[in-house]
Amino acid sequence: MTVKDVVIGYLKEHKFDGLCNPEMQCGCGLDDFGPCDGAWGGMECQPAKKKIAIKEDTDDWSDFEIGDEIFVIAEEAKD
Repeated sequence: MTVKDVVIGYLKEHKFDGLCNPEMQCGCGLDDFGPCDGAWGGMECQPAKKKIAIKEDTDDWSDFEIGDEIFVIAEEAKD
């Protein structure tokens, strides 16, 4: 069992959809977990929920647009 397996198990058990790092504006789901291999500040990643991006989620520096599926810190997720 790897650290990745432990983290995925924890996220599933607690009904999270993946991870996100709000400082880096990145996130990943359980189906494509850790594509950066932690290179983007993996130790700062937090449990996340997925949502559809709205205007307030984007800015001039965002890599995503309104309507894209994104990952946000679980407490910030809006259903």
